[in-house]
Amino acid sequence: MIRKGKASDQKAVYRLWKELFAFDDGGYSDYYFDALYDEKDLLVKEAAGEVAACLQRRRHQMVINGRTIDTSIIVGVMTHPAYRHRGYMRELMEQTLKDAAKQELLTVIQAYDMNLYTPFGFRAVNGKAEHVYAKSGDTFQIDLQEGYDAKSMAACFWESMASYSGYFVRDEAYFLRYEQEMKAQGLKCVRYMENKRCMAYAIYERGTDGIVCSEWMAVDAMAHEKLLKALRTRDQVTLILPIEYCEGGDPCDNTLILVHDEAGLCARCAISMEEVSEWKCNGKTWYLPEWA
Repeated sequence: MIRKGKASDQKAVYRLWKELFAFDDGGYSDYYFDALYDEKDLLVKEAAGEVAACLQRRRHQMVINGRTIDTSIIVGVMTHPAYRHRGYMRELMEQTLKDAAKQELLTVIQAYDMNLYTPFGFRAVNGKAEHVYAKSGDTFQIDLQEGYDAKSMAACFWESMASYSGYFVRDEAYFLRYEQEMKAQGLKCVRYMENKRCMAYAIYERGTDGIVCSEWMAVDAMAHEKLLKALRTRDQVTLILPIEYCEGGDPCDNTLILVHDEAGLCARCAISMEEVSEWKCNGKTWYLPEWA
């Protein structure tokens, strides 16, 4: 039986999440279930009176070519090990996408293995790439401020998105929640400031060989170079950045999109079919890193 989530499902879903995603937790699971989890987003395949498989569909908004549209992102796609290879997840995905098609023009999923979702019509738009920069030992001074500031970071984000034609909406309220998420995972933030304006910021953790930045935002190329140069004076810097997906690339950790109505999306966002197929508009790509 497929049914909507209930408040009583939370413990079972949490246990399954902790078990299946233990390799990529880092404190995020507890934060997610404390701050973001909502049974209204949950769809369950029930068997023998228990949660055999489930997924969650969280509502979001995206900006495409300057137009704001409603969308959603599918997260927490899980099947209990005792119930695998019975087609339960396919049933859940088909029902979820049927519901989504009635409410939005496109749906997003972020996948450890994209090959699981291409049969449903999803196509990759972003992957991830790792860039390593050795410690330079140079002297370079800019105004670096450690710590989180939602208002200035939100402003930096919106300025940075001028380089992209498609992205998730992130307002100041989002960044306030994001601070709690970063703390739950033991991550830190450093901001490059000029005249009280955040020019660039990095969300990072300290590794054995330096700092590893999981989010990097800069208002322009010069701000990017200045922040990178300043951080390299004291550490090796590893940037893990979203990239435009290309065929033959790593199938892991990709953002995928299913467009339910291409003609409707083109009309709503004033873009062409070709631009939809290439995830571009006016020569600018879409930026959809891993956010829930």
